[in-house]
Amino acid sequence: MKSIIALAIIGCVIVGTAGLGIFGVRKVKMDPTQFIVGGRSLGAIFLWLLMAGEVYTSFTFLGAAGWAYSKGAPAFYIICYLTVACILSFFYLPPIWRTARRHSLLTSADYFAVKYQSPLLGALVTLVGVVFLVPYITLQLTGIQILLQIAGYGTIDSVLAAGLAFGLIVGFVLVSGLRGAAWASLMKDALVLGAVLFAGIVLPIQFFGSPKGVIDQVPKGAAQLDDFGRRNQQFRNRLVCFHRITDRVRRLHVAAFHRSSLRGKERRSGQA
Repeated sequence: MKSIIALAIIGCVIVGTAGLGIFGVRKVKMDPTQFIVGGRSLGAIFLWLLMAGEVYTSFTFLGAAGWAYSKGAPAFYIICYLTVACILSFFYLPPIWRTARRHSLLTSADYFAVKYQSPLLGALVTLVGVVFLVPYITLQLTGIQILLQIAGYGTIDSVLAAGLAFGLIVGFVLVSGLRGAAWASLMKDALVLGAVLFAGIVLPIQFFGSPKGVIDQVPKGAAQLDDFGRRNQQFRNRLVCFHRITDRVRRLHVAAFHRSSLRGKERRSGQA
């Protein structure tokens, strides 16, 4: 009975998410530009939702949490690589977007082929993208297998579940494209936020009386973690050093951007 209820909830979430995505593109005429880049008109809010949907996946709830639980301090690399990615994206993505829009490019392979006048380079980028996409998809399907096994109390064939999930994903993408994925991210992000609030507030109250009760339990397990903490001390020191370096780079970039903006305003004032 418990497995039926859990699977019914999962089914409702899947149907609701897919329905919302298809609803969002019901009046959109699909062409390559709409399908691949959402007609270049998603806007800041939908783009933010789409990126949140790409970042917070099953890896966030299973892989990252499991890595932090089993390895400790090394899990902080997740914070570092997202920070570095956002810093680099702030400077590199706008000119890439402008170039892609000017030349009506749709994929990263198109960009490299046009930018460097090399179709062979574009083909190589495509190959590298496909190769590196395989482990990412495998990671997500593995997360789905684990979740369905838990929800089904071990009664679900994990291989069959992964196959069905892959088929649903492919079908949804073929029907709705990138814009549909952005609409589906509305429900996904709401569910993620609800899960975070549930795990951070409801569960601590249920098992420890309050969120503060969870923190109070940490010193009690400190003796068991001493040896583990010593092994991670060197890594933590390196991580702090790396974080300081990236923070300094970020500050330098922001200062350079500010100076560039001021010079641009001065030039425009002089021309006026």
